[in-house]
Amino acid sequence: MYIFISQFGVFSQACGSGIFRFEIKTETNTEEITYEILQIKKSSTDHNQDYYYGVLLDEKQLKNFEFENFNINNLPPILRNTVYTDYDSTNRVIKFTTIEGLNRNYVLKIKVNKRTIYVLSNFFGGCDRKTTLIISKKQYLVKSRT
Repeated sequence: MYIFISQFGVFSQACGSGIFRFEIKTETNTEEITYEILQIKKSSTDHNQDYYYGVLLDEKQLKNFEFENFNINNLPPILRNTVYTDYDSTNRVIKFTTIEGLNRNYVLKIKVNKRTIYVLSNFFGGCDRKTTLIISKKQYLVKSRT
């Protein structure tokens, strides 16, 4: 009697959905923060690359993208019917509801005092994760799994 064992590629979900926590830290943590989600036109360059935890964009890089008004109807129905963003002003965290298979990048435009910072990321795709934007003389991102 022979036993044949075949190995097949097995694919499974990592999470299904999750929360992307985008935290903002400033020197005093008292500055007013406003943000806007910018939807990238599909004709723009680099919009399909995976910027899972986010990357900072400077003015020169920002010119590589064309934007259109953010439209909630362009999100999958499961995100449209749930809270897709939630801003906690006390902890200075924006929480994005995510779906594992979604791979579309957006730009988050953040205003703090007289500074405007742009972050490119797949805010609505992937699993649980956290990125912290540190704003001091310069700004940088700290990326971590939750």
